[in-house]
Amino acid sequence: MNNEVEKQVRRFYDEEGWVADESNTVAETTLFRDVGGGREIYDEKLKASLLKLLEKHDGRLMIVGSGDLPQSHVQAAQQFNKVVCIDISQRALDIGKQKLGDKGTYHLASILEAPLVDNSVDAVLCAHVLYHIDRYNQQRAVEEMIRITKTGGRIVIIYLNPNAPLMLIQRALKLFRVNKLLGKAKLYVHSYPINWWSQFESDCKVSVSGYDAISTNQARTLLPNKSMRSKFFNWASRFEDNHPRLAARLWSYVIVVLDKSHP
Repeated sequence: MNNEVEKQVRRFYDEEGWVADESNTVAETTLFRDVGGGREIYDEKLKASLLKLLEKHDGRLMIVGSGDLPQSHVQAAQQFNKVVCIDISQRALDIGKQKLGDKGTYHLASILEAPLVDNSVDAVLCAHVLYHIDRYNQQRAVEEMIRITKTGGRIVIIYLNPNAPLMLIQRALKLFRVNKLLGKAKLYVHSYPINWWSQFESDCKVSVSGYDAISTNQARTLLPNKSMRSKFFNWASRFEDNHPRLAARLWSYVIVVLDKSHP
């Protein structure tokens, strides 16, 4: 296990990512979420699609890398009787406890060594976390999620799509040391292509769909004003409705659903 990646991610979130400014906005929002307006309707659509994937499941939800529990996670938690939050950042767990209180249990732990028994949760939510785990440990992380989930349960993972056109451009710019679109990396990132997920088909039904058309850094660089962003995200919303399979190949982020079919 490469502990250096985990240490770097923990240090970032404890010392910067979950630290709030005078307006009570955490650095994670400033760095990775806020594009300056124009995508509010699109964000509501993304949240609704995420919640819909979990609406037929109840009981116990595990949130992997629970972070500051954004509104989408809080609403997902409301659909379940109990919530298990796992994070490597104590600051994140403290924020989570403020939002969920006694409904949740909170574990300062890595998903690579999750302190839960087999078949103990009904659903798992893992959003924008897995690709910050060392590349050689990501398979193990998914296997841990599968182990903990009951047969018939669902695992929902938001993941980076490395072969999306904008991601390919980013890598080319980095290769030539032109990093404006990519931005200075604050966190370790590695993601596998979509076909990587087929290895879990022996235990789960696997489906992959487009989730978010563009990253925050990409939007800030390519869509510098609110009008442009509004037009782009309106187009993206229509495109993914009409061409969902193509969106899964083109969008910068995908949503992976693993429905566990074997004990």
